[in-house]
Amino acid sequence: DLAGEASSRIINFDINNIEAQSILLKCYALIGDNKRAYQSAKTLKLSKVKDIETLELMGSTMVFNEEYRLALDVFKKLAAIQPTISSHLTNLGAVLHYCNEVKAAESFLLKACKINPLDYRGYWLLSQLRTVSQESNHINLIEKQLAKPIPENEGTIFLHFALAKELEDLKIYDESFHNLKKANDGKLKYLSQNSALDFQEFSIIRSQYMEIKEKSISGFESNEPIFIVGMPRSGTTLVQQVLGAHPDIYIAGELNDFFRAMCLQSGSNGRRLPIKEVAKKISQFNFNSLGRSYLELTRPRTGKTTFFIDKMPSNFLHLGAIHKALPNAKFIHITRHPIDVCLSNFKTLFGAGMYPHSYNMETIATYFCHYQKLMHFWQECFGESIVTISYESLVNNPSQQFESIFTHCGVIWKNEYLSYYKSNTPVGTASAAQVRGPIYHSSIEKWRHFEPFIGIMISKLKSLGAL
Repeated sequence: DLAGEASSRIINFDINNIEAQSILLKCYALIGDNKRAYQSAKTLKLSKVKDIETLELMGSTMVFNEEYRLALDVFKKLAAIQPTISSHLTNLGAVLHYCNEVKAAESFLLKACKINPLDYRGYWLLSQLRTVSQESNHINLIEKQLAKPIPENEGTIFLHFALAKELEDLKIYDESFHNLKKANDGKLKYLSQNSALDFQEFSIIRSQYMEIKEKSISGFESNEPIFIVGMPRSGTTLVQQVLGAHPDIYIAGELNDFFRAMCLQSGSNGRRLPIKEVAKKISQFNFNSLGRSYLELTRPRTGKTTFFIDKMPSNFLHLGAIHKALPNAKFIHITRHPIDVCLSNFKTLFGAGMYPHSYNMETIATYFCHYQKLMHFWQECFGESIVTISYESLVNNPSQQFESIFTHCGVIWKNEYLSYYKSNTPVGTASAAQVRGPIYHSSIEKWRHFEPFIGIMISKLKSLGAL
């Protein structure tokens, strides 16, 4: 706090003081004030910044806020200053991928792997760039690294996920699943204790909402937010990209801001609290203040268009609070075949402790069933605000289904929006490679390729009534 105050005073005297601006950025990042950290990172003139730590923080802040074009310039500068530091090249390769500069991304990632063969994230990023072929893949490179006498550690998880993905592309499903299982088993070992699964939160969320359901609550009257929710890997990114093709709709990405606003209402002073702890305090919330706080947290990224999209999939947990805080908000719920979506989660390496349930076939099936029941609950409570569309119907009849989504959001549908991929909008989710072209059908019933290996998942879904 003192460092931030001192830096602010210096900047008041000398608005162009780069060192003070850099310290202020670090202070905001340390206390978790993403809004001000983002503003500070944008204020810093890249041409004037030479400190490596500040550049790295600028880049990570831009990535966190899904400003990939701005992050690209930062990581290009880092790679130019320190071209032999593999992490700079890996970060540059990742952001180039998000910006759909695939050839350049591959070049930098290959350099990173050559400079530091133990930078395993680079191999995994290489596997995510595109669907590989027999003629062009990275399997030998990955297998060569796995064949070395290296200890099984958290880093090797990247290698097994990478190999599983490229083997699946080549339709070698048994070997793909063998590596996928090793990757997930390894990931489970290294999940922090903070990621412990607690399915009690679902029943707490329902019971707490029932306490406020019939209360006369005055939320914050804003039509701006459009929430796209669903399980990860269900098709939410596709819907975001098509909706975002409309000039009045801004793609804000996967925002943590609503849950952050809930934490602030719970007295967290900015710290992230466990969902269960926050849910228990919902009946004490000032929902008008909660809605206003959420919108303020999304600024300055939002507010320049009539609507913006918040595509954080886990917002489905908070739909009751969101509906009370923002009664005019629109909700789009995307569903997908239970086995397809559960397997797709199992095949995905998520970032920074996200979705810990996804690395075990039984827990992902259990989580899916809790999610399904909670969405049915929200539908019963305020279904008029929610439009539910299946991924399969979107793919099979896109014009009709998207027209209903656009109508729900209060904007006019045009078939030209199905050419969303031509705009080359940066995408930083696990679906980045998939949404670079026209809508396709090959992800429907994709689970059948792995049917002999996922009996545990299928049985669990059946026993819990999801199939």
